[in-house]
Amino acid sequence: MHGLRSAGPLWPEAGEIVPLLYRKYWETGVAGATSVDIERLGKGGHGYVNPMFAVSSAPGTDFAVHYGSEPLLGFHLAEAFHSFVTDRQAHIAAKIRCLVSAAKDQFRTWCVAFAGLVKDHRVAVQLFSGDAVTLCQAIQSVAGLDKQTDQPTAYTRQWKLQPLRFDGCTGRQDSERSILDGFDVIDTSNLGDHIGLINMVVAAAPLLQSKPTSVLYTESLLAVSDNATTSLATALCSDVATFSLLVGLAPSGYLTGTTVEGVSN
Repeated sequence: MHGLRSAGPLWPEAGEIVPLLYRKYWETGVAGATSVDIERLGKGGHGYVNPMFAVSSAPGTDFAVHYGSEPLLGFHLAEAFHSFVTDRQAHIAAKIRCLVSAAKDQFRTWCVAFAGLVKDHRVAVQLFSGDAVTLCQAIQSVAGLDKQTDQPTAYTRQWKLQPLRFDGCTGRQDSERSILDGFDVIDTSNLGDHIGLINMVVAAAPLLQSKPTSVLYTESLLAVSDNATTSLATALCSDVATFSLLVGLAPSGYLTGTTVEGVSN
C-alpha cells in the first residue's frame, strides 16, 4: 500500500487500483498490464521481454527481482487520479490505461530532458558495485586530504580484496566538478532497512553540500514501531530533534509541519 504516496493528495482515489497494479505487474511482468502491452510480448516467447525479468544478478537461474518492485510507483500519478474525481463511474480498465499513459508521458519527458543534458555534457554517470557505507567513507577520506591523492585506501566491501578506485570522477586532474565537491541530492532508497538508519545517515550526510537546498532522501519498507508517530525516533534510537542537531540534517516534516502520510490515533 506504500504506492498510495504516488497519488499525493488524491490517495483516497488510489486505494482500490494501486494494489491491483502491483498484482498485475507480478502476474505479467508488464507495468499496468494493459492489453496492448501484453500483446507485444507475443506468443511462444518471440515478443519483447521485460529486462527486469530477463537479467538477474543472482547466480544460475535464481530470481533476483525485489519483491516490492512496481514501476509505476516512481511516477507522479496525481494528474491521472484527478480525472477520476469527476468520473466516479470510470471502468477499472480505463483507469489503468489512464495511469499507464500518464507514466509513459512523464518517462518520455524525463528521457528527452536527460538526453539534452548528456548532449550538452552537463551530466555524467558513475557506477559502483560494493558496500555503500564504504563508498561514502572513501569519498570523505579523499575529500579531506587537500588534493594529496585521488584514491582512497579501502576495499569495495568487507572480506573482499578488490581495492576501491575512483576512475576519472574526482576531478583532481581538471577543473570540472567531481564527487569530492559534495552532492545537492542523495537518494538512499530503503538502504536504512538493511544497514540501519543511523549508519546510513552518518555515512551519507557529510557528503551533502552545506546549502539549505541540499537533501537526503530515504525510505523504509519495514515497520520499526507499532506506533507510527514514534517510528522515526525508534529507528534513530534518539530524540529526533537531538539527532538532527548532531548530524546537521532535519526531516522535512519537522521543518514544514506537513507530510505525505496521515497518522491518527
